[in-house]
Amino acid sequence: MTMGDTNDQIFKPINKKRLSLKLTNKWTTPTGLTYQKGMVGNHIAIQFFRNDKLTKTLVSDRKSSWVGHKEENIWNLIYELGGQSPDTARSQREVTLTRIMDTYLKSIGYAVIEQPKLIETTPDLLAIKGEYSCFIELKAYFGKTITGEAEIAQIIKYYNIVKCNRGIMKNFSIVNSIPPKFMLITSGKLPPLEQNAIFNRDFQNLSEEKQLEFIKKKYKDINKKMGYPRSLEGWDTRNIYKFSYDKYKKQIKYPYKIPPRVERIPQPRKLDDLIENTKDVDILLIPASVFSKMLKLSNFKKEKHYFERLRKSWLCDLILDKNLINYSK
Repeated sequence: MTMGDTNDQIFKPINKKRLSLKLTNKWTTPTGLTYQKGMVGNHIAIQFFRNDKLTKTLVSDRKSSWVGHKEENIWNLIYELGGQSPDTARSQREVTLTRIMDTYLKSIGYAVIEQPKLIETTPDLLAIKGEYSCFIELKAYFGKTITGEAEIAQIIKYYNIVKCNRGIMKNFSIVNSIPPKFMLITSGKLPPLEQNAIFNRDFQNLSEEKQLEFIKKKYKDINKKMGYPRSLEGWDTRNIYKFSYDKYKKQIKYPYKIPPRVERIPQPRKLDDLIENTKDVDILLIPASVFSKMLKLSNFKKEKHYFERLRKSWLCDLILDKNLINYSK
């Protein structure tokens, strides 16, 4: 017997009642899953349900008794049976998107530096090929989660750090090169520029304090419309929005000026073409749907497959199947 899925017909529950799977934090945040303990043959097993529909059955490959397994140990048991923690699932999204980008960049001749140091901050990647370079920020969000003002301000901050610190590129052995590009790629939802307050002149003319008030209210209103979700994905999204204020405030602390040339890429183009042939653009914003098509355009079928899984897979799915987006080159 090995860990993983099994036929629900041979699953024998040891109790009739399903329990709600929650995080063991102060608020016992719901995951949107319920579970039931049981046996498959001589091995302990757990069935998981979402909206009363069987989602996954995890079976132990070695344990034959429920003795000693208490409810507070459920997350340890999920790990033992082949699942993973919510923190690991979140991290897996980031790792997967980073690996996809690393594969893509190296295939077109770029050297890649992960977490390059820019004063007190670190973009996700720096791609270098000859006289060309590009700082890249990756947002491995669920497909419906908004990549908004705070995230855009982050890539603008990188632009300003490089612009205000002449010679900083020498730290990466880049001398007398073409000015670097700055790129944001998201698996979440990237609204058009006109829906992002950063690019609104009225917003730009506000004081820093008023800008922060606007950001706080905007995402507070979005969370209010969301209500209190039943899924872990919903709670994670709420937290991203809740802390938009703090994140935006952190980005604009550094001397902050919006570059004159920002483009939300409307159609797929090969990555090297974007970096090397967009001389009139400083910051490139890549929506998830466009990046997916870019992968297809460059014949990265495997990478496109995993990117789409990353966008569409709920955290509860990743918790119960750590191989779902376990992309390897």
